Amino acid sequence: MIDVKEFLFSLPEKVKPEAVEGLSTLFRFDISDAGLFTVQLDNGKMTVPEGLSGDPYL
Repeated sequence: MIDVKEFLFSLPEKVKPEAVEGLSTLFRFDISDAGLFTVQLDNGKMTVPEGLSGDPYL
């Protein structure tokens, strides 16, 4: 079974770039027993850094 951290870090490989093309946003997660994560979309490129990054109000 995949854990939360592995799942989040695998998202960029699972999302089709054309499905998120032109999108720029971020989602922050504080997950008990897993940690802090940010899912970032920047003009269709997805990254998942550990920790809270970026400005969620832009």
